[in-house]
Amino acid sequence: MRGRSMRLLLGASLCTLASGCVVKTHHDATQPVTTPPLVSNPPGTTLNAAANSGFLSATLTSTLGAPLAFTLDQQSQNAAITQYTNGNIGLAAPDISPTKGQDQVTFTGFFTQETPVQAAGGDFATGTSAAGASVTLYRGQRTLDLQYSDFGIWKSSATNTSSPQVLGVYAVGNTTPNGGLPKSGSEVFTGNALGTIATKQGSGVFGGLASLTANFANNQLTGTIGDVRAGSSFTALPAGSVNSINLSGSLNGNSFSGQTSAGSAGTAFDISGATGSFGGNFYGTNATEAVGVFSLAGGANQAQVIGSFGATQSFASNDVSTTVPQLSALSNGTPLTATFGSGFVSATKTVTTTGTIQTTLALDGTTTTGAAVNVPPANFVYYSNGNVGLQAPDIPYFSPLLTASTTQSVQFAGSSFTQAPNATAATTSLPFGTTQASAVSSVPGFPSIAGDQVTLYRVGGNVGLQYSDFGEWATGQQTVTAATGTTLVSSYGVYGVGVATPTAQMPTTGTALYTGSAIGVLGYKPATATSTVVTNITGVTELTANFASGALTGGIYGVRASPAYYVNDILLTGTIKGNGFSGGATVGGYAGSIDLTGVTGTFGGGFYGPNAKEITGTFSLSGGTNGVTVIGAFGAHK
Repeated sequence: MRGRSMRLLLGASLCTLASGCVVKTHHDATQPVTTPPLVSNPPGTTLNAAANSGFLSATLTSTLGAPLAFTLDQQSQNAAITQYTNGNIGLAAPDISPTKGQDQVTFTGFFTQETPVQAAGGDFATGTSAAGASVTLYRGQRTLDLQYSDFGIWKSSATNTSSPQVLGVYAVGNTTPNGGLPKSGSEVFTGNALGTIATKQGSGVFGGLASLTANFANNQLTGTIGDVRAGSSFTALPAGSVNSINLSGSLNGNSFSGQTSAGSAGTAFDISGATGSFGGNFYGTNATEAVGVFSLAGGANQAQVIGSFGATQSFASNDVSTTVPQLSALSNGTPLTATFGSGFVSATKTVTTTGTIQTTLALDGTTTTGAAVNVPPANFVYYSNGNVGLQAPDIPYFSPLLTASTTQSVQFAGSSFTQAPNATAATTSLPFGTTQASAVSSVPGFPSIAGDQVTLYRVGGNVGLQYSDFGEWATGQQTVTAATGTTLVSSYGVYGVGVATPTAQMPTTGTALYTGSAIGVLGYKPATATSTVVTNITGVTELTANFASGALTGGIYGVRASPAYYVNDILLTGTIKGNGFSGGATVGGYAGSIDLTGVTGTFGGGFYGPNAKEITGTFSLSGGTNGVTVIGAFGAHK
């Protein structure tokens, strides 16, 4: 696997017994029975679970000239996950190698990469089992900030076209003691699901959103796995949707079990008529988390499905009922402005064609000596029917009638947005599912001046944002002739805007993990080159907001710069002030093919939607030994 931004998960968890985790208290809890977080477990701790509640596996046989066979295994009760130091974990199961009996494998480090079927980041590692099988494990723990439990999927690779491949799912953790369970009322749990599927239509993997309601008064549990998207692998663009999966069962102490059934048909796989079972446990103090496994089989397409899910109690430290409108509900012509450095950042690319061709990329808002200059704020305007407008002083101007502070406007028709052609594969340098539209700009008060072709790339909708948006814009290349020679000038900009969370709705205690995506532009000068190379970048956004201390930390991980290049992580450390934040940006992690070591900068943004549900912002960095300039925008949700 190529995701070079290694993050050791358990060793870098957000809480310890000494510092304490955020305890989400239930309304009928008086003196909670404390459950230790996973990070406090001694090295070598085994996390196992009863059959059909913690582990499931299936064998996929693909023989040339024969039908695809996907058979649920019956020996998963002997499987276990073992924790080690530095975030390493071990998997022991009789199903890893289908012909060699009980087997085991240790995973020594996890990498972060964009996982499009989840619309979020995923962590994976590959190891070789004692019997020689190559095994890859995908984990769901980090994307939900699970502190007491873990869930995911693993697969062993087939060695040839006729050998079987085994796939398994797991859900384990530190269970809630029966005495620490809520005794009345209901709790809603939300999270994610991962799994694998095979039908007469083919096979693949899937991701979805888990929603569970546990009624502790009558010991019932209901829920769904919805928004299910499937692809050929976790790094491939989703091929389409899969039926939703219904869950209906009962509680038995700190565990639950019940029946599964398929909802309405999907576009990629139709599992209508398939039924099965699910099981799992509550984990953490006061049943903070719930993870489990599920399976379905049957139907007209002879479906076979196994999956795992993880979810946390829906929780807000000061839930206020004030309504915040979604972007789709804004009045026609509503502007969304932000100050330079928090909502909009831009850079200008200049190619000198006189003499030796020389390309540069420089941040707008600074002089050639690095001194800051005043840049009028840009803004985003939302219109009806999905139309959006961009007004910015950074779109290049090519008339002596204009000044550096002249703002140009461009409007994009909602119906003109289509999927960006280079956002359709795992090797893309744009986030998966990015949409784009192009239009010609105009200058208010100067109708005779020809505008510039501007392309807008929008990412927020693909990440699931409803109250905010982020993306990038780029202009065409214009020729500018002066006494000193001829240059080709183009401009890039990034934005992060939305309907801000009212200050009164901002949480004042607790923490929240935000996960999403990022887009941007990178300019760098290779060691043997005399000119700057300019390319798009994308990555996985993970930010943790500590509303009690006012700290915001995290970064952009698994950053890649073009189909073949990975670069350093972009690390963000800042301070929350009101409903906004700002701070410093540095780089870390694996240097990759393009080394950003020594590059520094700033970032800023805001919280959007009710109770700080979403977050967007922008960042810029420059410097280093490779003459680097980076601008980018990110968006994420709880």
